[in-house]
Amino acid sequence: MSLLDAMTEHLGPLESWPTYILHNLFIDHPSPSNTSRLRMVIAFLYGNDVPLEMAYDFYNACSGCTGAAACFVIEQTKEWYSQWHRSKLRRHIAEYYNMNFKKFYWINGSLLNQQELALPEVT
Repeated sequence: MSLLDAMTEHLGPLESWPTYILHNLFIDHPSPSNTSRLRMVIAFLYGNDVPLEMAYDFYNACSGCTGAAACFVIEQTKEWYSQWHRSKLRRHIAEYYNMNFKKFYWINGSLLNQQELALPEVT
């Protein structure tokens, strides 16, 4: 099974993924000076229970990262997955779009509510 097939089996067809994820996967490329777009994609993958190795392999394949850039993505993804997994009582670690419920949720520490909606701030 190809990596794309495995991802779409896990998350659903690409057409159903949020536009910001597709944009950040295929158009923008990560750099050590700007990791915010990479973090959004990795939070999406982590929040939707994509296995670690599949997450960084897929990101690198879609973005065309090779060499040092691919190593950077792998190390950064491992670091965030590890931090988020170890943060048992931390709130609002990252926001992600949940593919099952079609809403934005917070990644919270494992001992906290995992179904907390990420609602827009009142202005």
